Amino acid sequence: MTLKYKNKVKALILMATPLKVHIQFNMIIIGIKIALGRIKYEDILTRYAYNSLSVERSSTKTYIKWIPRYNDLFILINKVKKQLKNISIPTLIIHTKNDELVSNKSLNLFYRKLKNDYKVITLENSGHFYYDEYELEIVLKSFGKFLDYIVN
Repeated sequence: MTLKYKNKVKALILMATPLKVHIQFNMIIIGIKIALGRIKYEDILTRYAYNSLSVERSSTKTYIKWIPRYNDLFILINKVKKQLKNISIPTLIIHTKNDELVSNKSLNLFYRKLKNDYKVITLENSGHFYYDEYELEIVLKSFGKFLDYIVN
């Protein structure tokens, strides 16, 4: 299998890449709060998750219809894992240690499989849906430096 756009893509920026999924208990609670419409203004993580998911409160039947999409996600994850060794373009990886959905083991896969020029930015205080203000600045500066590197 070859990479579909190998000659067109010049670089990759990967954020919260779920090569290994680990759903933390607090993410389950956040999902329940969203499903029940119990989102308090001061609950920052739930508000950000709600805004990121772009879903309205629905019936249980609607949520059950999402199950095939999760299956699709795991199929894609396996395809990506197999292709990591074929990536030859510069790559910037942004990973948060406290991600509610993506395991820190995802980084181990990158370290073991990537053979290209890559850089990892690990954030300590951010999550899957929320970036700490200070760390968001780090991400934006890293994007800028990486784009300068690619363009020049």
